[in-house]
Amino acid sequence: MKTLIGLFLCLFSVAAFASTFVAGTELGHLGVSPLAIVFLRFAFAGSLITALVSRSHEGRVVLFKKPTLRDWLGLAAVGIIGTSLMSYCIFKASALVPSTNASMSDALTPLIIFSICAIMNRKARIWQIFGAIVGFVGAAVVNGFITCRGIDFSSFSLGDFFVLGGASTWALYTVWGRPLVEKFGSTAFSAATMVFGALSCVPFLFFCDVHWPLTWRTAMLVGYICVVPTLGAFWARNAAHKYISMSVLGMTGYFTPVFAMIISYFWFGDKFNALQIAGVIGVCFSALVEVKGNEQ
Repeated sequence: MKTLIGLFLCLFSVAAFASTFVAGTELGHLGVSPLAIVFLRFAFAGSLITALVSRSHEGRVVLFKKPTLRDWLGLAAVGIIGTSLMSYCIFKASALVPSTNASMSDALTPLIIFSICAIMNRKARIWQIFGAIVGFVGAAVVNGFITCRGIDFSSFSLGDFFVLGGASTWALYTVWGRPLVEKFGSTAFSAATMVFGALSCVPFLFFCDVHWPLTWRTAMLVGYICVVPTLGAFWARNAAHKYISMSVLGMTGYFTPVFAMIISYFWFGDKFNALQIAGVIGVCFSALVEVKGNEQ
């Protein structure tokens, strides 16, 4: 029963994260600036989580236990890279390429993390490397770099650059943020990085031509992003820790493109060819290889 609850929470979390890309694509079509979405998303979610997890101590609002200046600098740096910059990349990508292509940033992230850890620790089995290669090839197939006619890098666009940027910044967030998560806990860590991410957007709001969500449709879509893919998915992922192993939870990001593909099919009527479906299957294969590697 516990496993079923954990899997249900993971299913909700992945589906919610996948819907971010579909909603982002719709907002891009409606002309809302990615910068506006990022600021509103993390200003709302970060403030709410901070209010919920903070506690009063001797008349002061306390979020962390004895943070040092180095801790604050680390939280600020990781927050800017892993929330505002990462989120800007995925919303910019969603505005430029199909939502399924944009969602590959979630699938590429664990592959990049694996590559970083393999280089730093120099510990990777041949079959794990093979699994990572299959994952990268699958992502390239989905995004159109590998076709039935061979490799076609001419299809690489600015949107694909932002897909890679979103994956890389989220990977750095995960690797650099791990010591801070272990010290302060995932909830406090997420609250602080979201607030720093929102604050880092403020200077650009004054100097950039920002298009805000001023219609009911755009406001509802941004509100959805603030609540479901941010707060809801965050809560579900944290709650799943109690029911399933880290290895199973860690692989869920690979399946984001599957849900993004399903959602975009019903939302936009997007069509997908057999090669793209095979690419998604290749990415999922990488997830199984990673789980097997983590269990040994």
